[in-house]
Amino acid sequence: MAADYTLFTLVFNAVITHSLLTLGCCYRTMKLYTLGVNHETAPIDVRETISFSPETALRAALELKEKSLISECIILSTCNRTEIYCRLKNDHQPDDMVAWLHQFFT
Repeated sequence: MAADYTLFTLVFNAVITHSLLTLGCCYRTMKLYTLGVNHETAPIDVRETISFSPETALRAALELKEKSLISECIILSTCNRTEIYCRLKNDHQPDDMVAWLHQFFT
């Protein structure tokens, strides 16, 4: 289990990106994080483990909101990739999302 979590963490940490978007004329910024795996970044067994059905994606989004990890998110899951775009609450970091994702699928 520890080895699986290490691979899981390495794969997601390798593709976490941090973006700042400028919103209109107000020049306010919003931090968006993307966590994802695809056929180039993870083997098939990892991609199958973290695949979301429509029902699972809804359950995950509701759980993220309930646990106050995020302000908002989009979950995209296809046969070749899984991506979560989210705006974290102020006191959370991307590693919190990685830990949550591991817990969600174990």
